[in-house]
Amino acid sequence: MPTLYIDKELKDRCYFLTLTVVDWIDIFTSEKYFTFLVESLKYCQRNHKLRIFGYVFMTNHIHLLVQCRDMIKFIKNFKSYSTKLIKQMLRSDNRYYLTYLVRQAELNRKREKFSIWNYKNWPVLVESDCFFEQKLNYIHYNPVAKGYVEEPSDWKYSSARNYEKDDHSIIEIDTDGELD
Repeated sequence: MPTLYIDKELKDRCYFLTLTVVDWIDIFTSEKYFTFLVESLKYCQRNHKLRIFGYVFMTNHIHLLVQCRDMIKFIKNFKSYSTKLIKQMLRSDNRYYLTYLVRQAELNRKREKFSIWNYKNWPVLVESDCFFEQKLNYIHYNPVAKGYVEEPSDWKYSSARNYEKDDHSIIEIDTDGELD
């Protein structure tokens, strides 16, 4: 069951995460934004010991099936770092209307700080192999359901490529599914 917070006693477990852009604004609409997300997750793999079991990047949200030593810290750092750099990218691309929309959406929620990401993450603790498989399939079929591709592995920014094509060229992930 999704909860707003991660229990500190369970912060090192595997979670299904959905990080959503404020008001579902389509910010990730070009290659450079997807590349930035890839590099950010690779950084977290190296520095937060992040294990990625599944991921998909969509135009206004990302889904992750991940585990690390401190999920609370990972989410906080990832969202903070990515907000700062994505804001700079939007400005350098002269996409000021998007920064304005995001700022307005946050102000409407009475939040003081600019953020790309919705405040709530709704992390879901993965407690069974069945649930793990269900969420992995959900992640992989997200671009298909949206009509972006016909087959899950055709979406460049999805772990479906890792599993179906053994293609780890975008992000190296743990395909064995063995949780710590």
